[in-house]
Amino acid sequence: FYILGSPFFWLSTIFPLKAVPFLLPWLLSLKTAVAAVTAYAYIRRFVENRDACFIGAMLYAFSGFQVYNVFFNHFHDATAFFPLLLLGFELLVKEQKKGPFAIAVAICASISYFFFACEVVFLIIYFFVRLADKDFKMTWKVFRLLAIESILGIMISAIIFLPACLDVLNNPRLDNHLYGIDSEYNVERLFRIYSELNISSFNDLYRDHKDFYNFIISNIDNFRGITRTDDGKLPNEVYRTVKASARHLYNILDSIRSKHYSDYHKDQEKFVKLIEDTINSSRPKILEVGSGSIPYSSILLAHDIGRISSMDHFALSTKSLEKLDITAYNRFFTNNEDISNYDLIIGQRPCSAISDIVTTCTNAKKSYLLQLCGCNSPTKLPSGWIEYLSDIDPSIKFSFDNNEIYACNLDNM
Repeated sequence: FYILGSPFFWLSTIFPLKAVPFLLPWLLSLKTAVAAVTAYAYIRRFVENRDACFIGAMLYAFSGFQVYNVFFNHFHDATAFFPLLLLGFELLVKEQKKGPFAIAVAICASISYFFFACEVVFLIIYFFVRLADKDFKMTWKVFRLLAIESILGIMISAIIFLPACLDVLNNPRLDNHLYGIDSEYNVERLFRIYSELNISSFNDLYRDHKDFYNFIISNIDNFRGITRTDDGKLPNEVYRTVKASARHLYNILDSIRSKHYSDYHKDQEKFVKLIEDTINSSRPKILEVGSGSIPYSSILLAHDIGRISSMDHFALSTKSLEKLDITAYNRFFTNNEDISNYDLIIGQRPCSAISDIVTTCTNAKKSYLLQLCGCNSPTKLPSGWIEYLSDIDPSIKFSFDNNEIYACNLDNM
């Protein structure tokens, strides 16, 4: 936690742990008193009347922020010393007194990295506001001193400030969220969490996942933005949207188990067999592009030959795919993709990525094997790619299997 740099925290450590709850009111009083003193010292630079300075200090020490946040008592640690940052700034700029500003920066950065970030933003705004004052003279020499003392203050506090920053950057809460009441109809994110918790092996794909659908329907009231009508019913449009999304995701996953989309999965299994026959007993590093929201072909390949990489926008979570021996890249393929770590790029009807794959592989001298589709071809037919791709890679080969067209630059095809 971020109170290790606070002198008030270390003051509390000299007392027994059982005494700390009784110390809190006294510590809060001390923090408020320190805030009043430091605020008085800062205001005194601008106001001659001591009574006015006292009133200003009291207004700061007993401001709404201070009074409201008594249950977050460590907030007061930051506000107690913040006026010193402004005072040190004024002393450095107006009187060229070196040292106080660096010390103030070190103190504020040590007390709370979170509030220090807020204080820096305030100080930058304060700097520009002060520039409007005719008596506030800013020269390059003074500006350099500000920069040097700022860096020096950060360096002094680095023993506490740097570990705090590193801990924040490595905190999983940076890119993970609480889901449910903060999600507005976002069934997809809940599905990723569900898959992360329930799909950790190949066999997990072949069990019934209707509990996900039932969970969404039974907890639909927890979605933010969903309110029932006066008679207790859900709005039909909202209910249909959530229900359809949950049903769609459930059907995609359940189709693997039930073979509901039998032709689709047979086609994927056929493509996987083609790849396995092509590589034979070798174990090249494979990247599959456009593998689908549920990358069934990648899952089968990884199960049969070991870890592969896969690229698309996935419905399954990255962690679930990782457990299935798939290194997942949750994005679309572009012609700027770095494929230097791969031996073979494959794709079953990767649509708009077809030309980018051939171009990238040709330039990088990498092997590729693609099953073509007509989505983005010049003629909107798979055959429309033949002339276009031949201009990109003169060594390209095409093979035909019933209505399917395959393109590759492999010698054994």
